Amino acid sequence: MTQDVVITVLRNAAGETCPANLAPAGRTHGGVEDPDKTTGSEQEIDAAFEKAWQILHHRIEAFLSLPPSVLSGPEKRLQAELNRIGETIF
Repeated sequence: MTQDVVITVLRNAAGETCPANLAPAGRTHGGVEDPDKTTGSEQEIDAAFEKAWQILHHRIEAFLSLPPSVLSGPEKRLQAELNRIGETIF
């Protein structure tokens, strides 16, 4: 049986309660800068959105490639993998 997983992606969302899932769950935080807060030229703003997208895309792919044995195995192993994925940039 796989457990629920909650992944926050923006730095300002770390530690917030997730109202959509109050059940016990594996949790990790991605800590990506919110590109919507970027100021500067149009190119700088576009670059911030592209960087956030690249990081999130890579992390989603890493999560989706976890083997079933990790997803349904010991909670500590899944948590370690979630933490590892949340720290990767690409």
